[in-house]
Amino acid sequence: MAERPSWLDLERYHLGELPPDRAARVRAQIEGDPETRARLASIEAPAGLAPLPRDLTPPTRRLAWPSWWGGALILAGAAAAALALWPARPLTQRSPREAWSGAKGDGELSVSITARRGDQIVEGVLAFTASDALKVVVTCTPPTPRAAEVIVFQGAAPSFPLGRAEGVQCGNAVTLPGAFRLDADAPAQVCVVLDPPRGLRAAIAARGAVALPDGAGCVTIDPL
Repeated sequence: MAERPSWLDLERYHLGELPPDRAARVRAQIEGDPETRARLASIEAPAGLAPLPRDLTPPTRRLAWPSWWGGALILAGAAAAALALWPARPLTQRSPREAWSGAKGDGELSVSITARRGDQIVEGVLAFTASDALKVVVTCTPPTPRAAEVIVFQGAAPSFPLGRAEGVQCGNAVTLPGAFRLDADAPAQVCVVLDPPRGLRAAIAARGAVALPDGAGCVTIDPL
């Protein structure tokens, strides 16, 4: 049997971003391999996400957006949500604030955020609104596959909006499965821990960001 496509290849296939020859090979593997079809289905299916565990007060501000973003957006309270479809051609906004951290013995990890804003995809965002659907993008080095945990620090309590992701194929700009929204009343620090140790959530809930293990990567985004 041919080697199964990586999670990144399946994600790019779903987005229509693969070159035609590579897309044809992935399509053939999907048609002939139930496991590959199941992986693609997990990417296409919306992921149910729990709401953030804190009191939220909906903002009353209204912000004007450039016309190519579709006009004004009304800021609302945070609500976790998953995306089923992403446009194939993203609008790129490169972020100089990607956080790199040395992962001892495992190379380096970088973290950035991609936002779905109306019908646009904005990569490397520095600022967000309550209506943005956010995805976490990592660049990491083997060994692979790996597990990944996303932790958000905003307000009084940390949250874990995506759950533990398994089978992450490390590489350049790998999008973790699932998406979430944040309340836009305070900055948020989004962190990723690869191969999270047992008890990580309890330690972070008790001690906050100081409980992050060596090698965690974080990026801070601000509300608009």
